[in-house]
Amino acid sequence: LHWFTIGITLACLIYNTVTDIRSRETSTAVIYICCVIIGVLQLIIKYQVSAFAYINHLATILFIIIIIQGLKRILGGRIGEGDYDVLLLLSLSAGWPGICSVLIASGMAILVVTLPLLITKVITRTTRWPCVPFFLVGYLTYLILGGIMG
Repeated sequence: LHWFTIGITLACLIYNTVTDIRSRETSTAVIYICCVIIGVLQLIIKYQVSAFAYINHLATILFIIIIIQGLKRILGGRIGEGDYDVLLLLSLSAGWPGICSVLIASGMAILVVTLPLLITKVITRTTRWPCVPFFLVGYLTYLILGGIMG
């Protein structure tokens, strides 16, 4: 990963974590601006060598968008619209293998926080949680455990 990509992603995640915790909303404009910047940076920095690499990058982005749209339909209203936008940002930043690691780490963070609260009946299964803070934890875990090196 390039440091600019990491910095932009972290700034966007931190900003949206704060807004998600406060108001259960994310800033779609900020997320998409960051997505465009990251996409352009990746095209300039990583894929300036060959047309095949450029086409492969665009195909990966299209594939990720299709997967996220499929998740929206499958999960219905269980996850907020802004959370899907954050997934797109993370997909662009971490790449296809990296997003899998981010999602596993995010899921583990959710389990660590919510499982004890569910067992002690502090919360119920229908309690709504902000997702972006868990995505931030997952992304940081991914970076610490090897995303920077990869």
